[in-house]
Amino acid sequence: MTQRALATILVTVTLAVIGGGTAAAKPAPAEGWTKTYTEAILLLKLRLPCKSVRSAARCSVARAEQQLAQSERQLADCKARTTASADVDACSRRFDETRAQTNLADVEHGFPLSTADCTGGPNARVDGRRYGVFRCEVTVDDETGSGGPVVVTGRLLVTVNGKTAFSWQAI
Repeated sequence: MTQRALATILVTVTLAVIGGGTAAAKPAPAEGWTKTYTEAILLLKLRLPCKSVRSAARCSVARAEQQLAQSERQLADCKARTTASADVDACSRRFDETRAQTNLADVEHGFPLSTADCTGGPNARVDGRRYGVFRCEVTVDDETGSGGPVVVTGRLLVTVNGKTAFSWQAI
């Protein structure tokens, strides 16, 4: 699946893991996917929109950019005031620029899944161990939230649309 196709899926499927949502599902192809393959594809390709993980107020790109700029300024000021390398390391730990960069990326591009545990639908068996529809329990780690690290869990309905293509909706 191309980046453009993935972006199209993320834009057209606006829903929330917390609070539900809807999306049109395409019929499953005859090939189907195995449980392991489905979990691997989701972990590699799916990023849940910020509003599916956090409140809308905490998904502001402008706010995340301001936090990153502030962190960069504070780190630069701290490094300018210190000379010893141990003190510079203390500055880096105190003003975590990497955390602010990760926060901005999560807000802009969505959160990657931490885990995915999928089960094939009972009426969606294509053949043997292959299914066209899966119900998946997923978790996302929000490491950069203002209240500290948070693990968000949810359930998705994943419909197989091709060899590496899929659509999903929160259930």
